[in-house]
Amino acid sequence: MFQKFLFFSLTFSASLFWAEAQTYQDSLQAYQHELNLSFADPETSPLPLEKINGFEGLPFFPIDENYRIVAKLEILPASDPFRMRTSDRSMREYDRYALAHFEWEGKKYSLTIYQNTANKFEPGEEKSLFLPFTDRSNWNETYGGGRYLDLEVPEGEYLVIDFNKAYNPYCAYSDRYSCPIPPKENDLGFEVLAGVKYEN
Repeated sequence: MFQKFLFFSLTFSASLFWAEAQTYQDSLQAYQHELNLSFADPETSPLPLEKINGFEGLPFFPIDENYRIVAKLEILPASDPFRMRTSDRSMREYDRYALAHFEWEGKKYSLTIYQNTANKFEPGEEKSLFLPFTDRSNWNETYGGGRYLDLEVPEGEYLVIDFNKAYNPYCAYSDRYSCPIPPKENDLGFEVLAGVKYEN
């Protein structure tokens, strides 16, 4: 009887794990599909018109759940806005919302999470957070100017950072955009082989 119960428990646990893994894969594939749709639409795409016509989809790394990181948040005290440089040499103001602390392959890292000073009081934007970062894959597999993640204020003290959703700034595709340049404090000392790749 015990062996049958143990077998049932292990089978049920394995099935549940597989279902959760499939759900995660499906959610990431849906995200990638939506991103591709926005790039294929002339109304929303950052691509030049001649590239939209032949657009077949963005290059993505294989989905890797290891790059879905749960970070401990350290909310930062209110201070003067942080002035972030942009690709057209202007400045854009952000609030330094929190530090996100996590481990990767046994080493501790921190990333600064920002909130757009100009937009945070607009309806629907109250919980929006911004994570610009660079890593060791830049200039090789990924865009040299770094990548972005869009996040939301969590309910508790932990924040999920899923690098599988990392995307390129629009200025990676056209110089008609002004894009924030990730600050040095958000330079990661490892390769983030997840999210959108970069191909000229």
